[in-house]
Formats: sequence, structure tokens, C-alpha cells
Amino acid sequence: MKNHVRSFKTYIRDEIIKKGGWVNAHAHADRAFTMTPEKIGIYHSSNLQQKWDLVDEVKRNSSVEDYYARFCQSIELMISQGVTAFGTFVNIDPVCEDRAIIAAHKAREVYKNDIILKFANQTLKGVIEPAARKWFDIGCDMVDMIGGLPYRDELDYGRGLEAMDILMEAAKKREEPIEHVLLFGPPGLGKTTLAHIIAKEMGAGIKTTSGPAIERVGDLGSILTNLNDGDILFIDEIHRMSKLVEEVLYPAMEDGNLDIIVGKGPSARTIKLDLPRFTLIGATTRLGMLSAPLRNRFGVTYKLEFYKALEISDILKRAAQILKIEIDNSGSQVIAERSRQTPRVANRLLKRVRDYAQIKGEKVISRSIAIDALHLLEVDDLGLEPTDREILTVLVDNFSGGPVGLKTLAAAFSEEAQTIEEVYEPYLMQLGFIERTPRGRKATRKAFEHLGKEYVDDGVDENKLF
Repeated sequence: MKNHVRSFKTYIRDEIIKKGGWVNAHAHADRAFTMTPEKIGIYHSSNLQQKWDLVDEVKRNSSVEDYYARFCQSIELMISQGVTAFGTFVNIDPVCEDRAIIAAHKAREVYKNDIILKFANQTLKGVIEPAARKWFDIGCDMVDMIGGLPYRDELDYGRGLEAMDILMEAAKKREEPIEHVLLFGPPGLGKTTLAHIIAKEMGAGIKTTSGPAIERVGDLGSILTNLNDGDILFIDEIHRMSKLVEEVLYPAMEDGNLDIIVGKGPSARTIKLDLPRFTLIGATTRLGMLSAPLRNRFGVTYKLEFYKALEISDILKRAAQILKIEIDNSGSQVIAERSRQTPRVANRLLKRVRDYAQIKGEKVISRSIAIDALHLLEVDDLGLEPTDREILTVLVDNFSGGPVGLKTLAAAFSEEAQTIEEVYEPYLMQLGFIERTPRGRKATRKAFEHLGKEYVDDGVDENKLF
């Protein structure tokens, strides 16, 4: 007789039976008796975010009386089956606010002689947002226990920003301006916004300009001498400043002095002006173009990374409030997934989706509305726009996937090489659609598949060419 090999699952089952068994009772009495055959069907084909949207719909449309009726129905059923103690989750959040827990306490008072009731609140969506934090704090005082899976709180919002908080707090305690800050990263990630946030947190005024706007030394001198003590000077695209202006900026950053040459020839003399204490915040998309002396004079350097979809979704919800239009979680998720991980792109798409929703007479940007609007704009599931797909098509059709030089590709596409390199190429490379090789740009297998074309490998190992 062959020995039967048990699976791990059957082994666990047998051990549980041997030890008397166990029950995982996970109850939500505030949402009891709300599941319909239609919703069960949706659940089978939906992702987690869409399921949460269904739950939010139930919570949003329920009054205290609705919640109370469901609690009573659940408790009556428990009592009829001989249950003497019952623990349940009760949501307390920005969607249902405190309506469910008020109903729960009312039910507990009515049935206090018949059954023991314990309430728990869970934070499935985290407490990063002020509104979520507010209701979490309220819930702590109204339930018997707190639990849940704060998925959004597990995101790495950047240790660099935590370090920035420490930097600002330390400067406040010393009653000094913070050190000069250099922000770098791709365009649209919020460098200018972050500079204004730093100024607000420090309670300082902020003057903004850009590298190309400071053409002469006198322009820089005029800006610096008009600063107040503790002010912040924000220079965008700082790598585009002239070398002459940059040289004048060095002593201003280090010693708080401005050296100005008055006159010409033998009679020329240098005047040293004392400047108010200030913080320079420089922003650049091209860190490599910054000279080493200037780069080294910044006390703090931060790289802004591309955003996660959930972070973009939070930004979209706030932007929707400013635009005075409602957007549900699934709608913001669709836009976030197609925003190229960039807040600027996300806000641009949101405005276009808003226009579409208003024309269609929809008050809420839902998943279906967002998908239809973005389809009309020809923004695909990966966030690629017509121009992106055209670049890939030219590379695949005209050059058999490459490799091809950047200038040649730019000429075939009728676009400047710098524009392709700085605007379109980074995201295509991030998606793994384009790779840079010693012989030029090359479309990957993923690019061919995305365009629905058969991949052709040239059989050349680029690593062995040089």
C-alpha cells in the first residue's frame, strides 16, 4: 500500500482538529444584512479598492436609524442562537463619521441585560489625512479596542522629509534661518510647492525667481538687498544661472555678504554689503549641470522621487476639493495610475476629467467616468499619451526597434533631441519600453508588446561591443 503524502494544508487542518478546532469570527454588525446578490457578483470581479468603494457607499448612505436597525437585527439573531457575548468592528471614519458608533452604543444600552457587547474600530485606510486622524482619535474614546491594517501608513513618504522636519525644528529653536536647501528631480514633482511649504512652516517670507531671469549681477544684488531677515529666496532652474552671477552668489550664501565692484579700471573698488540672514532654496531638474562649488554650498540636498499611486490619489482628492467637484476612491485611483507618477500631470488630467464629467451631467467622478474621459484624451492604462506612443511607433516601425541615435530619432519624429531626452524618454525608460545602449536608443520587448507588434531581436549583445 502506497504511503499517502499529505499536503501542508491537510496537515494544518488535522492539527487544528486534534487540538479542538478554532473559529475566526470577523463581524461587522454596522454593515450586517446589506449584501445583495448583485453586490456579491461585483465582489467576485472587483479589486480591493473597488470593494472598499462599495462599502463606503453603504456607510455614506446610512443614517443612525439605519445602523441601529442592523445592530438590533444582528443582536437578536445572536441571542436566538444562544450567544452570550458578541464583539464587532464598528467604523468611525470620515465616511460614516460617528453615526454607526452612536447606533452601536444605543443598541448596547437596550440589550445590556441580554448579551455582552464589545466594539472595535479599525483603520484600514490609515490616519495620514487630518480628517481620518480626527475620526480615529474620536473612535479611540468611543470603542473598547482599536485594530486594523493601515495600508497607507505603511507607505514610505520619505525619510528625507522627516529629516527636513528635524532641520526646521532645530532652526526654530536656535531662532535662525534653516540651511540652504537644494531640491532636484524630474519636473512636476512639487519642488516649488515644497519651497513654499518650508517658508510657511518657518513663518518666513519667500521671494521667487528663476535662473534665466537673473541675467546680470545687479539683478541678483537687487533681489538680495530687498530680502528681510529670515526670508527665503527660491531660485527655480538654478542650473541656468550665468557663471558670473553664480560667483557673486558664493559669498552671499557663505558669509552673508554681497561684493559689488564700483567703477572701472584703476579707480574700480569693491564694496562689501551686509545682507540680512536668508535661506536660498534652489531647484533644478539637471543636477549634473550645477557647478561643484555651488552644489557644495548647499547644506541640505533632497532628491524628489516619483510618487506612488496612493500618494497621487491623495493629491487628487485635495485638488478635487479645490475645484469643487466630488471624486470617489476608484475614480482617483484610475487617474493616479495614468498620471505618470507625477502630481502636475495628475492635476492636469483631473481638470480634463472634470470637464468631461460636467458635460455628461455627472456630479461625481467615478471609475467609469474617469476611464471614459481618459479614453477620449487617448491616455492609456500606463499613462502613455499619443506622443509617447508615436515615439515608440517611430522607433519600432522606422528603425525595427533600434538601436538608433538620439538625433536621428529626433529628426524622424520632428522634435528636438533635448525634448525627447528630458520630457518623454525618462518615463518610457522607467516603464522599461526604451533602453539606452552604446549604439543608441532601443525599443524593448515590452514596447513591442504594448504596441501589439511582434518582437524582433537583433541578436547583438550590447555589453560585448565595448
